[in-house]
Amino acid sequence: PWKLLQEVQPHGRYITISSWRKKQLSELFGVDSSSFQIVPNGVDLRSFLGVTDFIWQIAQDLDLFHQEIVLFFPSRILRRKNYELAIHITHALNRLGKKSLLLLTGPPDPHNSKTKEYLSELCALFKKLDCEKEVIFIHNLKEKYGQDFKIGYSHLQALYSLSDILLLPSSQEGFGIPLLEAASKKLPIACSSIAPFTEVTKEHTLLFNLKDDPYEIAQRIIDFLNSQPTYHLFKKIMKTYSWEAIYENYLKELVS
Repeated sequence: PWKLLQEVQPHGRYITISSWRKKQLSELFGVDSSSFQIVPNGVDLRSFLGVTDFIWQIAQDLDLFHQEIVLFFPSRILRRKNYELAIHITHALNRLGKKSLLLLTGPPDPHNSKTKEYLSELCALFKKLDCEKEVIFIHNLKEKYGQDFKIGYSHLQALYSLSDILLLPSSQEGFGIPLLEAASKKLPIACSSIAPFTEVTKEHTLLFNLKDDPYEIAQRIIDFLNSQPTYHLFKKIMKTYSWEAIYENYLKELVS
């Protein structure tokens, strides 16, 4: 029995964690590398990123891990936040061939008639552009998931962690706290070039003019993210090295 690990077992199934280990074992045992199957190590993204149960369930249901670009816009529903530009940009990204999703946190103010009117306009825009599935109001999902509370700080942090870029197209602001939050998370930022934003970000973000064409902004976002090495590696890890991906791509077949 002490020789079992030193000799190839004809009825055994050999698994290695990398191509390099596969090559080493193939040479060690003197057999063809096709005798070995690779199942890589993985990372528990949910635990490592500190994602709440509520947001993790949403991420799975929205297939967030297979989106090419996840844009995050944390804001209340106010006209000056310029939601329509964010919607047009997301729509343009998808038309340019980038599977993209815009996550919005802001709930409507039930006591503000102007907010209700603005929300109705946004809903009409969704239908006009046929992009209801590309723009997600997180607040509207709470009933579906049995959640009866505000989007708290832990949920907010989780959304930042799972997103690829912060999008702030506001036409007016006094400051811009999400800029600080995104930078703290090392999240790339695309925002309008209004004075309060440029005062904080200077040359460290993708700035766009409010009058720029949404397709032009969308292409600049694509180019901006393509220049970020961490963006590409993060997407690869989410699609390939999360335990969910490893189960679907490798373990499911082994245990079935």
